[in-house]
Amino acid sequence: MGDSGYCSIDTETLLTAAKWTVTILVMGFITQFGRKLASYLMGKAAALRKGKKSSAATAEPPSAPGETAAADLAREKARYKLEKKAAKTREKIEKKKTAG
Repeated sequence: MGDSGYCSIDTETLLTAAKWTVTILVMGFITQFGRKLASYLMGKAAALRKGKKSSAATAEPPSAPGETAAADLAREKARYKLEKKAAKTREKIEKKKTAG
């Protein structure tokens, strides 16, 4: 009667499982932020290719992984409004140049 019956898994196996669990969680965390950073950088590169100059005021930081779809939608709407306003301003400047 040497076994107490409390744990059927030895300590070494338990530590190995815990290490793998922590490793997988850390890799998932890195992957999530890496994906967000990559999409942010691709957006910035696309904007530069189009000839738009990015400013610090209009730059969006990468979003946190816990944000909801509604927050993402609101951010996209705000960005769209700013781009539309800038395009309208450029059109007005062009009209003044051609008219004057």
